Amino acid sequence: MTTQQKAGPVADRLAIEALLREFMAKALPSAPSDADMHIPFLEMGANSLVLMEVQRVVEARFGISIAIPQFFAELTTMDALANHIVENQAAAPDASPAPLVIVVPGPSSVAVPVPAGAGVAFSGAAEGELEAILRQQIETASRAINQVVAQQLAFLNGLGASDSPAQSAQGAPLAQATPGPTKTVPAPAPTAAAAQPVVGATPGAIPSSAAVSHRLLSPLEIRARGLSEQQSRHLEALIGRYTSKTRRSKELATRYRGVLADSRAAVGFRFTTKEMLYPITGQRAQGAQLWDIDGNQYIDITMGQGVTLFGHHPKFIEEALADPHNDILMLGARAPQAGEAAELLCQMTGMERVTFTNTGTEAVMAALRLARAATRRDKIVMFEGAYHGHADNVMGRPVWQDSVLSSVPVAPGITQGSVDDLWLLEYGSDAALEFIRAHASELAAVVVEPVQSRRPDLQPHDFLKEVRRITAEAGALLIFDEMITGFRVHQGGAQAWFGVKADIATYGKVLAGGMPIGVVAGAARYMDAIDGGMWNYGDASYPLADRTIFGGTFCQHPAAMIALLATLRYLKAQGPALQETLNRRTQKLVAELNDFFDLEQVPIRVVHFGSLFRFAFSSNLELLFYHMMEKGIFIWEWRNYFLCTEHTDADVERIVQVVKECVAELRTGGFLPERTPSLADASAYPLSEAQRQLSVLAQIIPAGSMAYHVSPLLELKGHVELAALRMAVRELMRRHEAL
Repeated sequence: MTTQQKAGPVADRLAIEALLREFMAKALPSAPSDADMHIPFLEMGANSLVLMEVQRVVEARFGISIAIPQFFAELTTMDALANHIVENQAAAPDASPAPLVIVVPGPSSVAVPVPAGAGVAFSGAAEGELEAILRQQIETASRAINQVVAQQLAFLNGLGASDSPAQSAQGAPLAQATPGPTKTVPAPAPTAAAAQPVVGATPGAIPSSAAVSHRLLSPLEIRARGLSEQQSRHLEALIGRYTSKTRRSKELATRYRGVLADSRAAVGFRFTTKEMLYPITGQRAQGAQLWDIDGNQYIDITMGQGVTLFGHHPKFIEEALADPHNDILMLGARAPQAGEAAELLCQMTGMERVTFTNTGTEAVMAALRLARAATRRDKIVMFEGAYHGHADNVMGRPVWQDSVLSSVPVAPGITQGSVDDLWLLEYGSDAALEFIRAHASELAAVVVEPVQSRRPDLQPHDFLKEVRRITAEAGALLIFDEMITGFRVHQGGAQAWFGVKADIATYGKVLAGGMPIGVVAGAARYMDAIDGGMWNYGDASYPLADRTIFGGTFCQHPAAMIALLATLRYLKAQGPALQETLNRRTQKLVAELNDFFDLEQVPIRVVHFGSLFRFAFSSNLELLFYHMMEKGIFIWEWRNYFLCTEHTDADVERIVQVVKECVAELRTGGFLPERTPSLADASAYPLSEAQRQLSVLAQIIPAGSMAYHVSPLLELKGHVELAALRMAVRELMRRHEAL
């Protein structure tokens, strides 16, 4: 008989907590503290991908299977998950064939799995040992299952893991709890199929000798889990105001949810904000303003997810699309604007050839295919935290085992084969450079989002230059994915900004002013695989280059080509001043907000690159965005923000004022700590002996204290960027408490 093997040795509670903390610290912006053990995963900012990874880690480490729905019900916190692991790890099954089942008498008549071979007779000492082991396993499994059933019954009774009705499922006091409806669930008779405990099964079908009467949790109770009474009151008031203001948007979301599958409609799901989680339906937009279907007006800082660099309905694009000489729906023949648009793109980017796609995802797909065709290699390096579209072959996550790196699919529906040739590394790290050097001869390409849209403060100039050097020496390609940075931060994109020349670059977003567009640009020796390369009429020339597969019915769509050419002409006419002015305005916004956060001791920083910016949290402050929306600042689900050329100084001032108001309200609601006295508050701190002596000296002889002053002088020549200087001084003060 072969004994069962677990995924790892039995771990104590502290070891389990340490493992969960370590994982969540890597997965979420801030490392979990002791208090976070009782905060629901969803409120900590965990999304479905993070929960899937928690599921995988628990199963791999402890051999315990968990269904995703359990994270929404009983295993909502690290504390609850740790308890679940402690209770169930001793009975965790291995990957052996399905065991036999026996029913162990008990209050709930639950079924217990029996290890394989339990029905075999043994003799001598072996018999006693095996019987003891078997009996111990059965007893352990029985206790674990009884505990699970008890937890389910407690949950259904609205008591969570506590015996007190005033406690939530996480053990936190419930605020504004109201009794929910009572429901009687008849218990089915135990069967062989139903006897085995089903992980993640819906509560209700619990084996029992009698009907179970329980109270369902009310929405208020669910929302209040982990919140104080003060926080709960604040949340309910906000929900009331927000849903009343955007009533029609919520009605439309409710009406069409059954037929419209929309991934954006579930981004950031949390029970606390569930009632406000629906897309705002727009009515119209103009410049930097947007109006929703309820008639509410917003300052738009979503800007089409980075598309509308020139604001909504820019005049030069409207005029081009309305020109009677331009047929926006002529399909089949080549759009007359395509050639000039390609020429201007090459001039501005320094690339030799371009081709057009419909989306950024398609552009990246084509770029990878071109790299593999050119190098005859398969391996691709990408970086964690970057986004390169949603094609299967970029949807992997890294796995290290025995110092060997591989990738596995990031979500269901993606085959393992799609990501077998993908390596994901830490962006900007020395370890990543070492890996690239070691494997350079295997690489078709290294693909970078030069400044990652989710981490605009990470701008690794030296790292990019070294990657360029390594790939050039090894014959691998360097691909810049410039969907967001291209033409927004600089007329030549991130390549011009960093002074790094890529072999291929992909563009989109701002280029067509709202029309769907993707661009692949690169050196001719790589782009020639699209059409065979250059050839002439009237001679013996022909397409010499080996070709790969590329095409699409709507590539070079006339509406996109018209808007693209109008945009490129406008950018060329405006020159670099367009981006420079916009970057300065964004820097001013960022500096003012960070000055305010520093002064008010708010755990928020605004990070930016060019006119892209994000709010970086050290804790869950998701309610900030709902407050901002309520006050007329339009924000999208993925929380990237942009200024456009139509935003005015008054708009920037209003954004700053709204953030200040929202912070004050969150503090009143108990979601932000009160400001504590700082060194700037002189009366709050006693003087040291030396400081008292200097104070007396200054009062007796005012000029005497000057002997202790150090007055360095730094002379700067040239134009002064006031916003940058303010930011530098502020950061210096942050590092030196005495300042």
